[in-house]
Amino acid sequence: MKKFVQYFVLSMAMVAGIVSCNKEEPVEGNITDYYIECSVKGGGLNSQELYEIQTDLNYIIQDVILEGYNRDEAIYIFDGLVTELKGEFGYGMDGITEPLKITLTLKTINGKKIKASTLTVTKDSCKLS
Repeated sequence: MKKFVQYFVLSMAMVAGIVSCNKEEPVEGNITDYYIECSVKGGGLNSQELYEIQTDLNYIIQDVILEGYNRDEAIYIFDGLVTELKGEFGYGMDGITEPLKITLTLKTINGKKIKASTLTVTKDSCKLS
């Protein structure tokens, strides 16, 4: 499990670099700041293992800059991150005995929920719901 977490952090650092690339001038109107929350549960993992995975994901997510975007732009970036994560977990995850649920939630800086996506990771696949 530890080896997977280390590999995962390295690969997600590359993903964060792709998703958080420089943006063009923002569209006028309804500009705000957004952030992404992450929660992880299941997988037959103990609380320490879940904590490590969630901490690693949050470390990567903090590099996704969502300041000064309109709603559509923030959703586009969020969806891109979710797609990248789905690809990273596409072949499943060793060491889990039941589905692992990774939920990402896009929120405004004031805490209003905009969108949520859940990845369900098994030993050999990953589905988005």
